[in-house]
Amino acid sequence: MKNTNTYFILLSICTFLSYSCTWDKIGASQDEIMFIPVTLLIGQSNAIGLGYESDLPAELKDYNGSNWCAHASDEFVPFDPLVNGRFGIEASYMHCKKSTASEVNVIKKAFGGSALGSTPRKHDWDPSINGESFEKLINFLNSCFERPSDPCLKYNVEEIIWIQGEADANDVQLANDYKENLKNLIQSLHKNLGYEVKWKITLLPAYSQLPYAELTNEAKTKLAEEIPNIELYNTDDIDHQGDFVHFSSTGLIKLGRLLCD
Repeated sequence: MKNTNTYFILLSICTFLSYSCTWDKIGASQDEIMFIPVTLLIGQSNAIGLGYESDLPAELKDYNGSNWCAHASDEFVPFDPLVNGRFGIEASYMHCKKSTASEVNVIKKAFGGSALGSTPRKHDWDPSINGESFEKLINFLNSCFERPSDPCLKYNVEEIIWIQGEADANDVQLANDYKENLKNLIQSLHKNLGYEVKWKITLLPAYSQLPYAELTNEAKTKLAEEIPNIELYNTDDIDHQGDFVHFSSTGLIKLGRLLCD
């Protein structure tokens, strides 16, 4: 009888140790949880990045210990800067982060031409009406964060990079509503995450020929004065591809390093 009781006690202890780290979901202590820092990169075409493979320097091709959840993949995989021969700001951003961190993780979800506010044609990043882009992002985050084989690991978003505004700068109503729409997006993402994070937001460059670029930038600036965890990044010296909209390969590399700081 004594041996049976001893076996039962040991089995109970092992079971507790095996599963205790999953109990944080119901309010238990999170001492057993290891939090993995993640950067979230979202926005429209300049967040996607249209850099060319031939322009990517050799020193930006060493990403040992870097992972990302992006594009068609809905789980973290080893980072490869090139997708269909193109790269984005994450190429230099992750390389820069690797200089001070043993592991770098990025979630990237961006949609070309997507607006922050809703338009008669479609509802993009507007969370108040389950905008298409916002809805896809939330579903994608849930997929990326799933890690059933490692219950003691939990991804934790430390900063969000928002590269967007061109679509809204083409429409006077969207530009006028940009401040409140961006505030709504930030609050909604914080609510979904369950905590507040730092936002790194790029301004539209001075060379932009979009009719309401200045109005959109004013909205970002005013919101940054209201919300303390917003950092604005000037892109006036980020080169474009000749269309005054999309950043060039060298521009993307420069912006990635700038956002790394």
